[in-house]
Amino acid sequence: MMNLFPPLNDQARQDLDGLIPLIDRLFPIPGRFRQQLPRDVAELSRQLTSERPRRDAGYLGQKPLISAYLRYFLPWNVFRLSRLLPALDLHFTEGDAITDLGSGPLTLPIALWVSRPDLRDLGLEFRCLDRTGAIMDAGKSILQALPSRWKVRTIRGSIGERIEGKPAKLVTAINVFNELFWEEHNGPRLVAERYAPVLSALAAEDGSLLIVEPGIPRSGEFISLMRSQLLLLGRPPRAPCTHAGTCPLPGGRRGAKWCHFAFETDEAPEVLHRLSEAAGLPKERATMSFLLAGQKSLGRQGLGTGPDSESGKGMLFLRVLSDPFPVGVPEVSGQAARKAFETGKAAPRHGTGLGAMQEAKQGPQRGLRDTRGTTPGGRRDEKLRSGPPVLGRYACSERGLILLRGPAERVQNLESGSFLELFLSSGGRGDTQKGVLSREMDPKSGAPVINL
Repeated sequence: MMNLFPPLNDQARQDLDGLIPLIDRLFPIPGRFRQQLPRDVAELSRQLTSERPRRDAGYLGQKPLISAYLRYFLPWNVFRLSRLLPALDLHFTEGDAITDLGSGPLTLPIALWVSRPDLRDLGLEFRCLDRTGAIMDAGKSILQALPSRWKVRTIRGSIGERIEGKPAKLVTAINVFNELFWEEHNGPRLVAERYAPVLSALAAEDGSLLIVEPGIPRSGEFISLMRSQLLLLGRPPRAPCTHAGTCPLPGGRRGAKWCHFAFETDEAPEVLHRLSEAAGLPKERATMSFLLAGQKSLGRQGLGTGPDSESGKGMLFLRVLSDPFPVGVPEVSGQAARKAFETGKAAPRHGTGLGAMQEAKQGPQRGLRDTRGTTPGGRRDEKLRSGPPVLGRYACSERGLILLRGPAERVQNLESGSFLELFLSSGGRGDTQKGVLSREMDPKSGAPVINL
């Protein structure tokens, strides 16, 4: 396994920068209509979110909204996928087929072209399914302007439509199911139960399934449910999961944690950022919830399935999920503070988890000292000020949710999506290969604490 969301390389960044000029060349907008583009983007965003229940099913057949989708949503979705796809264990050979459900403007094939240039010389077949022919035709024009040996077949229809040809090496559904599980008569569980067998049947025995949804709580709940359904069908999770045991982030209730990832958008094209600002939709971070399910022939092989499969080796595989948050400053000073910093065993002052993060946002409670070493009244506390900052991040493992805690610099270096192999010990100095399994539990989530 590897870290998720690696930075774009120079070639990918250059190809992504060239996408919007290509769209402008293929689908030019008269000057008088270009000024309206930010308003069209904002309107389409409303239809995709707050006005979803009242939206017409063929909304992407309207020319102003097609233009907005191609210039805003398509590039942003290609950017998000281009940060994900290179990290996934996806291998293809000559003649393999990829079935893309709810393809829209062929977002997934375009993102593969940008992020996996090694695939361009393979004779791959893309079968792209969507209800709206106009948006698929636009995407096909874009993809055909990008040099490759790929063959593209567009199919107008809904998921479940018969797709001719051999089973696919990869079946994808990108931002598709959130269109379904928001309907009151569906819900995430029913959608997962209904469509997991459909996706699995479209894939070859040695094929994979990739599902990507927005990084919101309902999507996280759906991804967890789809994971369970695909496991029942013999397709184990390959990413982001490090195990095939019970999902520790099922979501589904108010305040519950859900599986999602976030990363900065500074690598996205500048022209895309400018359009986002003009539309009132600035995007500093991108988020997603996703699942890559593996080939049937592997079953659960290669993935831990219970709390003992890794612990017997003294190892634990983890996927970092959350942003870093403060878990307090140790109330020690001088030599004791330095020793606590070096060993990674400093105890938090104000507790751990989301409660501490909320306190950090609101300021310290009355009578408590803040992390700068002063009381609310301004009196400096030298003992507290000398303590090193301690941060935490949540991570997923076969033992369930884990709170990783350690010196700020070390924890900040663990990006969302990082994969860790920790050798657990009861003491000693922690580094990227070792973690100290504490008896302490995070009071907010109940997660065990590992000191790095």
